[in-house]
Amino acid sequence: MTAAAPPTELPTSTLRRALGHVVLAGVLGVFAGMAATPLLGASLFGRWPAVLIAAAVVVCLSTVAAAALDRAAGPGALGRPGAVLRGVVVGGLGSAAAMGVALWAIQTPSDVADVLPVPLRFAAVALPFAVLAGLQWPGAVRIGTAVLLVAGTAAVVVPAGTAAVEEGQAERIATEVGTTEHPWVSEVDGYRLSASQVTGSPLIWTRLERDDLRPDAVLWLFRDQPVDPATSDPCAAFSLWTPGGDQPITSCTQVGDGAWLRGTGSWQELARFDADVRVGVTADPGVERAVLEAALDAARPMTDAEYETWLDEGMTPGW
Repeated sequence: MTAAAPPTELPTSTLRRALGHVVLAGVLGVFAGMAATPLLGASLFGRWPAVLIAAAVVVCLSTVAAAALDRAAGPGALGRPGAVLRGVVVGGLGSAAAMGVALWAIQTPSDVADVLPVPLRFAAVALPFAVLAGLQWPGAVRIGTAVLLVAGTAAVVVPAGTAAVEEGQAERIATEVGTTEHPWVSEVDGYRLSASQVTGSPLIWTRLERDDLRPDAVLWLFRDQPVDPATSDPCAAFSLWTPGGDQPITSCTQVGDGAWLRGTGSWQELARFDADVRVGVTADPGVERAVLEAALDAARPMTDAEYETWLDEGMTPGW
């Protein structure tokens, strides 16, 4: 008669025992964080050798405590071998997280501390200890811990990755364009919208061409950094920036609330000044004022969809 094969799995604890071990591991993480903070804080005065010694002390103490906890309330209490190895995993990796949080807590500015109090920073160290302890248990506890770990990681990594991509794109746009503000566009009867051109500054030109393509009837819609007319008189400016370069102002008249008509020898500009943005239309002196007014009245920022299309199609370089 063939002898029965030995069991392939060692006995596991009840769900209550497993959850108790996870909770106690989290408590151990809190104490590890509290111990790591003063040790690492003091070691920073002794440069890296002292920091490494302090880190080794934290790892050793956490490992010993985690192994003892495993034998008392974890899988080791049920006769499962490997308590020391599991202690190294929970205590070693957990204390590494504790030291990371401790270093962050030491260097955190006071305004962040107002949002996240010190006790919550230490409580955060409980998570890696609890997760590592939960993974030591087979069955539902391990599966549940893994699911929570993946979900929690995704909840942190995905927004952080999205934010990093958006920040990188914003930096690229700011470098290539000069601003992250949307260019402005307009609709005028008899005119068609052409390309928006960047200048490497907050000023962005948008060209509107007449249907008959007359070069002396082109409208140049622009958005630029704000100018508050209450503190800076538009008529007191010496020069006017035009598509043809910087030119001296020869005429200036206020034509409405926050709107000015200024001219040079070869250009005229109708612009609206306010504290948020300066928007205007520049054209040849022969273009009728009614056309400038219609373009300015219909001026608006690009929608998000139009802006994305503009970026995807490639921005026209400045000149």
